Amino acid sequence: MKKRTGRPSKGPRTYVNSPIPEPAASALERYCELTGEAKGPTVARIFEAHLDDLGLDQLEAGAAQPRIDLEGEKRTA
Repeated sequence: MKKRTGRPSKGPRTYVNSPIPEPAASALERYCELTGEAKGPTVARIFEAHLDDLGLDQLEAGAAQPRIDLEGEKRTA
């Protein structure tokens, strides 16, 4: 039996690349300097911690509601 070396897999991953405001980038840089953590895993941890704040359940529940057909109605705007 062959012994595996190295760190264990974290499972499937997808890269997300997005610009962030300079003050947030500076705070992230400083945090990483002080803690010795890498930016990628730090951003991933913060992102995962706040996914529930997006209200995905409410959005999905709203998407399941039937749309009202406004064809033939007078449009104002």
